[in-house]
Amino acid sequence: MLVRIQSNRKDEDIDTGYSKPALFCVEEPDSVNLLIDGKDKLSSGETPFNFTVDMRQNLYRSRSVRVGKCVIPLINNITPFNNQVQIKHAEGTTGIITLQPAFYNTTTLSNELTAKINAQYVIDGIVDTVTTSFDPVTKTFSIQSVLSKNFFIVDSCSFITRGKFCAPFESEPLANAPSKTIIYSSMAGLLYTRFVTVHSAQLNYYSYGSSLTSDPRQGQNIIAILDVCSIYSDSDFDISTPFAGNFATIETPSAPQLNVVNSQKNMFSRIDIQVRDEYGEDMQAVMNIGSPYPENTLGISLWMEVKF
Repeated sequence: MLVRIQSNRKDEDIDTGYSKPALFCVEEPDSVNLLIDGKDKLSSGETPFNFTVDMRQNLYRSRSVRVGKCVIPLINNITPFNNQVQIKHAEGTTGIITLQPAFYNTTTLSNELTAKINAQYVIDGIVDTVTTSFDPVTKTFSIQSVLSKNFFIVDSCSFITRGKFCAPFESEPLANAPSKTIIYSSMAGLLYTRFVTVHSAQLNYYSYGSSLTSDPRQGQNIIAILDVCSIYSDSDFDISTPFAGNFATIETPSAPQLNVVNSQKNMFSRIDIQVRDEYGEDMQAVMNIGSPYPENTLGISLWMEVKF
């Protein structure tokens, strides 16, 4: 709808109050809601984070669509993409140490690192053990050799390359000689990904442009960016709270308004959705926690507004 503002300063009658200017009434266009749920995927081969749904009818004369909010599960801070640790010790290099994908607080992550590293030392014949601790003042972790032997974490393992927002420990190339008996992290964020992006080729098909990120791995056709940092509370990191819930609602006030006008003047019923972490990985793979557990069944739901 085009609106032209006409100045009244050229009309002496209006300027003097002899007559009144025209009155205008502006109304919001008609709109409807779309609820898209990952559980309603069309194919058994699809996942709750990468799917197509059928809305069962076209929306004729639709002009634009916008994501209003999403419901997603809380995301683990140790995932299949950042759970592998390798250590070079004065007595040798360990095999790959695999942490259990899960959501950890400072205590449980310290315990997991200590248990898995010490178990791998036994397997590799390294005579040493470590302790892991967290300093609540500096918000940093430290891993210390009990027998004061030198070691470091190899910088190419996924715990380091994808752990910069979780527990960013100092690390070194495998070729280096160990020289420290205690290693520290910088300030810990205890998150794997700070945001996730929601994509749809169908909804972006007629838009004038596509939202962009500075990381080319993210891809195109972004219809919303979800702030993951905002969905966690103190209770999620509290070891005394065994279960604080596993779903969160994220409002998306900055989601783009997408043009859906096309030559048929309708919004097609089949809509594709893909959700990715900040590294561009499929969120279904991020949420899987591995054997002996079954594949993840938690997914995303989206509330959208379609205007006519």
